[in-house]
Amino acid sequence: MRLISWNCQGAFRKKADIILAQQPDILVVQECEHPDKLDFGVKTQWPNDFLWFGDNQHKGLDYS
Repeated sequence: MRLISWNCQGAFRKKADIILAQQPDILVVQECEHPDKLDFGVKTQWPNDFLWFGDNQHKGLDYS
């Protein structure tokens, strides 16, 4: 099982390919924007499950 925790410092949609290439089973992303703002494009697979927590739409905590 591969568990990765990463503080992406915002703009996760622009950096997702970097960390998803590691094929994590569980990925925890700090300072991730709200899922409504995420747009991965056609080459990047959307997570199978997605939980997001936060008061700031630009920097929350994501569990995928």
